Amino acid sequence: MQKKTIKFQAVLFGTFNFPADPDTTFKLMTIFAPLGFMPQVMNVQDPIAGLTSQRLGLTKGSEMQIQFSPDRIDFTAPMPSMDIDIFLNDVVDYVGKLERGSLQFNRVALVIDALFEELSQTESEALRGKLLPQSGINSVEWVARWVTPLSIHNEQYNACFEAVTATGLMMIINGRMHPLSGIKTMHDVSTTPSNTAHRFNVDNLQETLYGISKIILDRDNIF
Repeated sequence: MQKKTIKFQAVLFGTFNFPADPDTTFKLMTIFAPLGFMPQVMNVQDPIAGLTSQRLGLTKGSEMQIQFSPDRIDFTAPMPSMDIDIFLNDVVDYVGKLERGSLQFNRVALVIDALFEELSQTESEALRGKLLPQSGINSVEWVARWVTPLSIHNEQYNACFEAVTATGLMMIINGRMHPLSGIKTMHDVSTTPSNTAHRFNVDNLQETLYGISKIILDRDNIF
């Protein structure tokens, strides 16, 4: 059995103004082009209203993607070659270049996806039995998921864990569908949305992200 990290994602929630217009694109490229980023404009459809709007993004090859929405900024490293500490340091550095003293966030999330490959039948059955002890013998498609509320140093978190295996499991990487073979796991830990205070900024973001990554690492012993 081999474990491979397939995604790091940090999400900052708040109210932001990065429209997909030439002026904003020029300002962002002045900052990020020297770092190897290129602009990207995506069409996004609102599933409720059915309206399509444009979202501005920045891509650094397949290494890093930054996507701007009115209520969130996503930093995603698909199939990361760096470790989690380097990813988090990069996110904090990028936010520092964006912020200029103005950006604040009311919620922070960190997602780590992994894939367990080359499992023997015995290993696969043992893992499924540990996660879903009441599942049927030789189940070939299954999902295990739970969310645990946590309280750490006066901050409230939701810690979500998910494991899934199914025939034809796919993952979107750089806009393309890629097949996955094995057991895919996801740790998604975020501060709770019930606290709407804009209490996060570039000064405390590193501490916050490292605190969330520690929660994930402490809980990453399911296998």
